[in-house]
Amino acid sequence: IFDGQGFVTPADATVIPEGLTADNLILRGGVRAVASSIAVDTLRVEAGATLTHAPQSEAGLAIDVRRLVVESGAAIDVSGRGYLGGTRSGLPDGVAHTLGFAAGAQGGAGGSHGGLGGDFASNGANVPNPSYGDVRRPAQLGAGGGAWGGPGGDGGGALHIVASQLVAVDGAIRANGGLSAGSASGEGAGGSVWIETGTLGGAGTISADGGTTNGGNRTGGGGGRVAIHADAVDPASDLLGARRATAYGGDGFYGDGAPGTLLIALDGIETLVFDAGRTIDTWAPEASLPVVGPGTAVAVTADSLTLDGRLPAPGVLVNHLVGTRVNPNTAQDESFRIVANSTDTLVVATPNENGAAFASVALAGAPYAATWRFGNAMLRGGVRVALSDPIAVNASLSVSERSVLTHPETTDVYAGALDIDAGTLAIDATSAIDASARGHLGGGRFGIHPEGNTVGFVPGAQGGTGGSHGGLGGDYASNGASVPNPVYGSASEPLALGSGGGAWGGDGGDGGGLVRIVVDALALDGSIRANGGVSIGSASGDGSGGSVNLRAGVISGAGSISADGGTSNGGSHVGGGGGRVAIRYASPAGPL
Repeated sequence: IFDGQGFVTPADATVIPEGLTADNLILRGGVRAVASSIAVDTLRVEAGATLTHAPQSEAGLAIDVRRLVVESGAAIDVSGRGYLGGTRSGLPDGVAHTLGFAAGAQGGAGGSHGGLGGDFASNGANVPNPSYGDVRRPAQLGAGGGAWGGPGGDGGGALHIVASQLVAVDGAIRANGGLSAGSASGEGAGGSVWIETGTLGGAGTISADGGTTNGGNRTGGGGGRVAIHADAVDPASDLLGARRATAYGGDGFYGDGAPGTLLIALDGIETLVFDAGRTIDTWAPEASLPVVGPGTAVAVTADSLTLDGRLPAPGVLVNHLVGTRVNPNTAQDESFRIVANSTDTLVVATPNENGAAFASVALAGAPYAATWRFGNAMLRGGVRVALSDPIAVNASLSVSERSVLTHPETTDVYAGALDIDAGTLAIDATSAIDASARGHLGGGRFGIHPEGNTVGFVPGAQGGTGGSHGGLGGDYASNGASVPNPVYGSASEPLALGSGGGAWGGDGGDGGGLVRIVVDALALDGSIRANGGVSIGSASGDGSGGSVNLRAGVISGAGSISADGGTSNGGSHVGGGGGRVAIRYASPAGPL
């Protein structure tokens, strides 16, 4: 028994020694205990007591018990115990620490982990560190936030609980990002909570939220990662319905953090949850999964694959993809767990769980991508999610409560796409799959030539013309000899991005993106969009519509599907050509 006797004990003063031998361990009386590992039969944390791990310990806190009980008013709390924020880190220019104590979030940017940290608009070219970590087995510290008006916040810590019989949480389990100490400084990212147990019970909370002042004058931290693996959950706990487990992004006045990931695996069935926790609006920062591709393998060995380097900046950083699965040749189905990575090479565990050798399926020149497959997936609470690699959902994928699913923006070398394979896809009336303006760049965007980009990233629509795809872009009569790019693409199997419009009085609009959906049943009350983007100058060309390629067994609902050309509805721009929509279905349950 560690008993604080009702006094407020100094932080880190009570240390539970590693290797402690006991049948049971009780923390009570307001004690604030620090440990690196605990292995007993029953661990009970009573009201007023707190258990944590040492600051900046990459090993985190490991608990291995039969029963864990966290009473109301008690906490296992490793918030702010992760990587150091800017100034505290000792690095120059307010830069914080990230994975492996490397340089991370720059000045005025929040720390990242499961979600990207916020970014203060007036901090120059400073950026948050990239996201990282294992969705299913999170074990990393959260990254610190960059300094600005004061030191940045420290990231959240890392907690791994194995309880063979029961985890009962009526208090709190927290690995939240820490707070900064100055205006526009970045908060820390949420850390990691990984729970494995027979039964999860209690009415408490579990969180790895990004550091937040709830709209105060800071820059929010990105959400962390929470994974809960249980044989059963006490129905009274209602983890999903009551939102008792979260990885929210931090709410900052100068920039918000993106949500992290929540994975709940019950009796082996995994549900991936993206949740921004919003009740009346859509959260602007985009959540994501770790990005591997899609790409084309430059080279392969018996256990490695060389990437093609086309991902948007910052690309792939050292060991940020550990734990993610990669399919080295998407013409087949075998995938492999990444155990290490450099900036251009993935190293995998081989053979995989099916006995397949990496060398037997990996080929130089073959298309590769991450493998993301879940039992269910849920977007809610006004979350915005951008997925680069394909996602497969065995049962239900739902997009609700003002949420948006999209793909990353296309660049001048990277082509975005959203590829969904699911049992049931449900989009409520407030939500959307929306890849509008995610296609080829408009003229002048990011410093490219005045022509809008088209297929192959080559110049297309000339100045003062709209982008073309399924239909020809508009043509400003006073633009001289400028012409839009030709139409292209397949009417029956549309798989092309829309083209950007040509610049004139300002940048041209970007083309629409690419959405490919294969489902048994689609319940569509919201919308699926791949519309062209709008330009930003008089007589500049809007982008063309992109592609929506849909195959469904049954389609129902009162929603809409569009790949319209960019339009200002009669404003002083030049319209983009329409895109392409192909819908194949066995049985519509209502008018299309």
